[in-house]
Amino acid sequence: MSAGFLLSEWGHPAPFIRLQLLERRNLGLGFSIFFCLIIAMLSGASLPASDLGHLQGFRALQMEPIGLIIGLPQLLFGPAVALLLYQKWVDARQVFAVGLLCIAAACWLGAGVTADWMVAEFNAAQMLQAVGQPLAVVSLLFLGTSVVQPMEGAYVSGIINTLRAFATLFGNAVVGRLLTVRTDFHHEMLLDQAGRAAGVSDVAALAQTLAEQASVLATADAYRVLGALALLLIPFVLSLQYIAAPSSGGAPSSRG
Repeated sequence: MSAGFLLSEWGHPAPFIRLQLLERRNLGLGFSIFFCLIIAMLSGASLPASDLGHLQGFRALQMEPIGLIIGLPQLLFGPAVALLLYQKWVDARQVFAVGLLCIAAACWLGAGVTADWMVAEFNAAQMLQAVGQPLAVVSLLFLGTSVVQPMEGAYVSGIINTLRAFATLFGNAVVGRLLTVRTDFHHEMLLDQAGRAAGVSDVAALAQTLAEQASVLATADAYRVLGALALLLIPFVLSLQYIAAPSSGGAPSSRG
């Protein structure tokens, strides 16, 4: 069905998404990076929420601070990054790369998760996400929209929204599967180690401890994978077409 939709859009006289636009480097490569970036940014909300919900029994309202630490600063950081990108001495690709480094650093901190972590222990990682995400997303939008003509804006919007929806669904499925596989793996390893130990009296308590530790180790693995993904995107970001800040009243200019 998806292949048929893409074929229809390619030849349609008035498509929802104009796939031919992806031939431009900052759109084709940029939107591929965007897809992966959405998945990497799941480390900012999905992983802490999953950990707290599974281990601490948190409900949705109790997890709100996790999202607010990232969401509220965007009211300031988003416009601040946009203003930064309009400075003549700034290269949006480098700003993008710094954002990815912040996300990777947040994942590195999150990989230190333990069974005792509550909301406060996630704060440092969440604050790095709050800085890194707008640096990456706003820079990507700057690099992408700068090679688009005004009349093409609707088509680009369609591509962005389609990719965002698909990447979110795909990323949640992949992360969920990763957590399941790694939890099973660590549980088997821990169970094997416990089986070699003597003097286990409370089997129920041991089983609960093993399940908790397996979940924690799986969450740490997911953080490492998403952090590595963020780092792997940096060379591709730096290979995007350079876009100079626009002059007063003008449009951004580019060079290969």
